Amino acid sequence: MNLVSDTVAKSPNPPKTEAYAKVRSQCVDSFARLELSIITLCGRTELKFASRALVGQRVKKLREPGTIELFDKNDQAATARLLEKAESLLRERTDIVHAEMLIAHTDGETMAIFRNSADLVDGRPEARIYSLKSLRALADDVSNVAGEINRLLAGAAPTAQSKAS
Repeated sequence: MNLVSDTVAKSPNPPKTEAYAKVRSQCVDSFARLELSIITLCGRTELKFASRALVGQRVKKLREPGTIELFDKNDQAATARLLEKAESLLRERTDIVHAEMLIAHTDGETMAIFRNSADLVDGRPEARIYSLKSLRALADDVSNVAGEINRLLAGAAPTAQSKAS
């Protein structure tokens, strides 16, 4: 018996586990696109990275003091903003990709719970909890940041959305 999902009465029409799995897959694909855009951005610098450096390590190095000046002066502010946003999203990526997804029904809501055992607090992993809507929003957010980085790489001006982030 799954105590997380079976102990609370189910809502009349809860989203199905398959819907969460599909959106999780979309999140993973969005993160893959973001990773590729960051790796491509790294190629625009003379910075040296290990051939299989983690994307988080790449972002961290790109955000080090003085590094943003390696980019075109007109792109520096947008690049800094996008790297900051990417760094915050990558924290969620680790849990979405590396944690088991549990589905819970509570207070008439269905939620996906991700507990990454790599992030233990007092011997237990912390949890990230998403509604189907918020998981979709995460996938969209990640796709938008990847798209903004790609537009920057193509020489296009960033959109108002990236300026507001």
